[in-house]
Amino acid sequence: MMKKLVYAIIAALIAIGSFLTGFLIRQPKINKLKKQIEMLQQDNSKLLNLIDESRQNYQELLIQHKALKALQFRKKSALKEQITETLVMQYAIKEYLMLLLKSGKYNNELEKSEIIFFNAFEKFIDGKKISTSDKVKIRDYITEKYKTEIKHLKECEYTPVIDDLNAI
Repeated sequence: MMKKLVYAIIAALIAIGSFLTGFLIRQPKINKLKKQIEMLQQDNSKLLNLIDESRQNYQELLIQHKALKALQFRKKSALKEQITETLVMQYAIKEYLMLLLKSGKYNNELEKSEIIFFNAFEKFIDGKKISTSDKVKIRDYITEKYKTEIKHLKECEYTPVIDDLNAI
């Protein structure tokens, strides 16, 4: 029985020795794995920082893009307004010349709206200061008469009016 006890103690000591030997042999590997885990966690935080930075850059670029679109829309709108004003002026000149021919060359009477436009535009042509109401009368008359052409930004064609004037 004593032998059994000695064998059990020896077996226990061998087991403990084997465990400690295995533990000590594996400890460098364990330490290496711990370092790799720490490094991966640091790399993970670097990746998270890169992701946050990328998101922030994206947000800034998106804001800039939307701001540029808004400014471009504003600029496009302003250009369209300038083109429209230029077209109104072109059609106003054409209309003035046509009414001049109508009343002068053809001796036709002008309608009330034509007279109002003609008088207001004649002040402008003569270089007199025109009132806001005269500007509105000119604009309203022309936009009503040439609504489709102005809406489609169609340039005014003067040739027939100029030919008619040259025939005088």
